[in-house]
Amino acid sequence: MADFTRAIELAPTLALAWRHRGRLRSDNRDWDGTIADETRAIELAPALVYAWINRGRARAVKGDYDGAIQDEAKGIELDSKFADAWEARGEARASKRDFRGAIADLSAALERAPAFAQALERRGYAHLSLKDFDAAIADLTKAIELDPRLAGAWAARGSARGKTGDVPGAVADFERALALDPGLPDAETIRGWLAKQTPH
Repeated sequence: MADFTRAIELAPTLALAWRHRGRLRSDNRDWDGTIADETRAIELAPALVYAWINRGRARAVKGDYDGAIQDEAKGIELDSKFADAWEARGEARASKRDFRGAIADLSAALERAPAFAQALERRGYAHLSLKDFDAAIADLTKAIELDPRLAGAWAARGSARGKTGDVPGAVADFERALALDPGLPDAETIRGWLAKQTPH
């Protein structure tokens, strides 16, 4: 952070210094700082694809889904090969409950990067939200195979399995999800459901 800040002081029109500091700020979850730095990078070099992608992700975290979708669309326009832009726009669309649009974008991401575990996880969530449980389980299973540390994928697959009547499978998935991340957003709901499955 100190080096990027010093680079900006020495050369305030160096777009890449703003771009990389913005990325570092997003790694530190400083979303307002990310948006400010990536905005300056874009002003200096509008063709910096990752500046648009990263600003879009930060906007989505802040709840500005329309702004996020616009930024990711610009990233796609600049270079449609970037799976990250398709995945990020798909995630923003899912947050707006446009699950079919999300699936289309996430499928485009996976065409460009078939081993993109997070895109599979997100698409699994979208299928789950549309109550397409078999498709959800297929995507989430592949995501878990690619990255077994994705606690959210285990939890989502547990939900899908529970909806199809596979209670033992749901129990196993939920227990794995909680072991990986006890602080999952739905952790208390999952624990309550698991408690009901335990014989007294």
